[in-house]
Amino acid sequence: MIVTPIALAVVWVGDRELFRRYARQLTLLAFAAVAFFTVSPTIPPWLATQKGMLNGVTRIVGEVSIRVHPFDTTPLWERGVRLANDLAAFPSLHEAMTVLFAFILWRRVRWWLRIPLVLYPLAMAFALVYSGEHYVIDLVGGVALAVAVRIAEPKLTRRVMEAWARRRKPADADVVLETP
Repeated sequence: MIVTPIALAVVWVGDRELFRRYARQLTLLAFAAVAFFTVSPTIPPWLATQKGMLNGVTRIVGEVSIRVHPFDTTPLWERGVRLANDLAAFPSLHEAMTVLFAFILWRRVRWWLRIPLVLYPLAMAFALVYSGEHYVIDLVGGVALAVAVRIAEPKLTRRVMEAWARRRKPADADVVLETP
């Protein structure tokens, strides 16, 4: 997901408050997804095929990355596969991040730029299913997670800021000290 760090950098330059909100939402999205992965580990289609639970799904990401020019992504792909959690298919964090990206920019771009904002998550969805990385239900879960984060983050942020403000306020701030 190269788009997310690039988007963060562009948003940081253009609108610091939007950057903070986007960063909070990405963080919440990642933590929520990891919670799902931990509570309910699920296997992607390519792994289900390897284990004989499904037929006809081939993982093509490694093959495609070898043929991407001018960059040889083989070392990155090989290291990434060793670090990846193969039991982290639901919800699709890739899809959730693309949907969140579209949500963040939707009101800030001209109408004609909204077309690629819609096409980007759709293209990601197609690529994830076509490449055998996710089932369609994983994508639906990713979209639902992005929507939930968009709704929950402002409320959580407000509560955290209120709690932080209460902790910073001295207990005796209401008492006026008079000097004789």
